[in-house]
Amino acid sequence: PRQHTRRGVYFVSLRTYRFSLFDVFDAPNNGVSTAVRDVSTVAPQSLWLMNNPRVWVQAQHLAARVVRDTGDNPQALVLKLWRIALGRSPSTNELTEAVALFEQLAKSPTVRPLENAPPELASLTAERASALVTLSAAIFNHNEFLFID
Repeated sequence: PRQHTRRGVYFVSLRTYRFSLFDVFDAPNNGVSTAVRDVSTVAPQSLWLMNNPRVWVQAQHLAARVVRDTGDNPQALVLKLWRIALGRSPSTNELTEAVALFEQLAKSPTVRPLENAPPELASLTAERASALVTLSAAIFNHNEFLFID
């Protein structure tokens, strides 16, 4: 039960039941055997990852972990976020752009409220916490997060 939010690599697939979440990600027909999965990216995939409440909650938890490990240093936040989500350090260009985006989001007049946010985010202002969660959610749409090459 404690690991209910972990990513799944293998799922039991019943030919008579279609898991609705997989439809968003253009899953193949599970009623037909196939040796190779077609590669595709569909608009609902990105929309789901940007707007689904579950993704926002996971982004809050990722942001909280990053804050717990680094504090409120924008460059350190981005470095840690990249290491956790993508397994590598950001390039110089990625680091510069991500820090600039974080700062721009933190100054934005529209702050997305964080309901039931992890306590670690309370150490940041509401604007900075929202900016970091938004940046974390954006990382979930990064090709390197979604696809294994």
